[in-house]
Amino acid sequence: MALQDINKCVVGGNLTRDGELHNGSQTPRLNLRLASNSYSKRSESGTKPNFFDVTIFGGLAEAVSKRCAKGAPVVVTGRLDWSEYKDKDGNDRQSVSIIGDDIRVYDRVQRSNGDSPSEPVEDATPVAASEQVEDIPF
Repeated sequence: MALQDINKCVVGGNLTRDGELHNGSQTPRLNLRLASNSYSKRSESGTKPNFFDVTIFGGLAEAVSKRCAKGAPVVVTGRLDWSEYKDKDGNDRQSVSIIGDDIRVYDRVQRSNGDSPSEPVEDATPVAASEQVEDIPF
């Protein structure tokens, strides 16, 4: 039996900014940034912050954009996506991001503009599976 490729990750932390919802294509896309601490004996504080770019597509993107704001504690489940690009100086760059297929929000926070999210967020509220879209435009 051959080894099967596995590409699955679970990351918990706080959103560093409100999500950016893009509706320019047929499938809505939400870009988030998640901060998650890892623990290190080398750090004075004992923790090291890690920052992850997260992209969510479809109905899930729209639902999450209404329910998540900067500072919200969340757990994202998804897969890693590696890409190459050229920066503004023409240098080759690489990045790894998370394509989220599930997100759980752990409490209500205020948006950076002072408004509350339009829908209440309860403790460990998952976004409904019916709001997810299977086809991701890659």
